Amino acid sequence: MSEATVLIADDHPIFRQGVRHLIEQHENLSIVAEANDGQSAIQLIRLHQPDLVILDLFMPNIDGLGVLQWTRENSPAAACVILTMQTDAALIERAIELGARGYLFKEDAYDQLHHCLEAVLDGKTYTSPSLASPAVLQSPIDSDVLERLAQLTRTQLSLLQLLGEFKTSREIADLMHISHRTVQNHRLNICTALDMAGSGKLLEFAVRHQAEIRQLTKGG
Repeated sequence: MSEATVLIADDHPIFRQGVRHLIEQHENLSIVAEANDGQSAIQLIRLHQPDLVILDLFMPNIDGLGVLQWTRENSPAAACVILTMQTDAALIERAIELGARGYLFKEDAYDQLHHCLEAVLDGKTYTSPSLASPAVLQSPIDSDVLERLAQLTRTQLSLLQLLGEFKTSREIADLMHISHRTVQNHRLNICTALDMAGSGKLLEFAVRHQAEIRQLTKGG
């Protein structure tokens, strides 16, 4: 495996130092630059064209989502990993919509950063175990959740399953052969049916209840 180049962008120098230490233990990764704000991150991405960009969400000047969007449009070969303390499902969904290939909570960095970067370099998407661990996804079937889900249509259940697999709305549209607007309408209708406010809550629900969703999609 050839050496992959890495850029770290985080406004906390002590945390950057910790991330650098973790990466330096990996013989196939080489750090080419560090940034302490979003504007310098963009400048350094443009200059170094790294294979991997590790981004905090909240940085001065331009936040991580802004850097992520710029990278997708201007340096699409760079794979971006969000490394943050933010657990808000809406932020996770937006980051994935903007092309993040990994979303890792800082509390998981010590044990999971290498696994995350290896998965991303292998063309996969990686999410923090704290968000979607096998223990969560394979939890016992919840009959109350099944009852709530039973009111959804087959199409809505299929869409919800894809959402729980961290597919973006555009990916769902392509996979289901429907328009992006139709996906958005379905998501709104699902939120209404489940008495849920906000797409972020819907993503969290879809991730946590994949077992119940799969049972209904297979049994339907």
